[in-house]
Amino acid sequence: MLRFLRRAPLVLLPSLVLMAACGKGEKPSAPEKPPEPVVSAAPTPAPRDPDMKKVELPVAGAVKEVSAKVLDKEAGDKTKGLIKVKVFEGGIDVNDATKIQVWKIGADTEEARPGAEGWANRDIDVVPGTWDLRLRYDEGTLCRADGWIRGVAVEAGKLWKAEATLNAPMQYVRVAATLDGKDLADNAKVYVYRAGADMEEQKPLDELWTTRKVPVAAGTYDLKLRYEKDKVTAKKIFKGFTVGGDHGVKKETIALEK
Repeated sequence: MLRFLRRAPLVLLPSLVLMAACGKGEKPSAPEKPPEPVVSAAPTPAPRDPDMKKVELPVAGAVKEVSAKVLDKEAGDKTKGLIKVKVFEGGIDVNDATKIQVWKIGADTEEARPGAEGWANRDIDVVPGTWDLRLRYDEGTLCRADGWIRGVAVEAGKLWKAEATLNAPMQYVRVAATLDGKDLADNAKVYVYRAGADMEEQKPLDELWTTRKVPVAAGTYDLKLRYEKDKVTAKKIFKGFTVGGDHGVKKETIALEK
């Protein structure tokens, strides 16, 4: 009996080791979830002139509404008048991306040239008369809008000063790409299509490199990403990429596949 007790631990020990080894088995980790898109805070709305009064002039295209006032101010050529239009979209100042063109009423914009033009929020010398103003907002291939203010009366020695609001919502977009969990920096190409487009038959709206910040009009798009470097090729189709309209920056990380 004593001999049996001495040997018992030797019999039980392998079983204990086996149980302990089973207890140490690690559960397979859950698949990594793709990063959620991040949108930075929208910029602060630009101040407006409280003395401006809404005018009932016909508008078209992207122009939503216009407020204006007339002031005494001479142009360099005293026989001319002046116009100055500040342009806003969603409360944000977009003057640096908007040109103002002065057209004769009824002019063919494909065959004729504007009578005068200049940047928004700057004085433009104009011959007295009644004109149509064309507002051309352009931040790039994926973010453009065009609109009109019709029947603007210009007088010599007067400044027609206005604030125009556009309906052209947009965001800045920055797309990043990864492969096997590694950041591909600016080495992947992003092809941007209209949502639902046949990527085999239709050309992309634009092409851009990852990590670049690009202005894009609000809407839904399909993206095709492609990476080729050091004999490694990877790609990904990302459908239903939505762009908002608050002028913030949307950041999206997309994992590519070999």
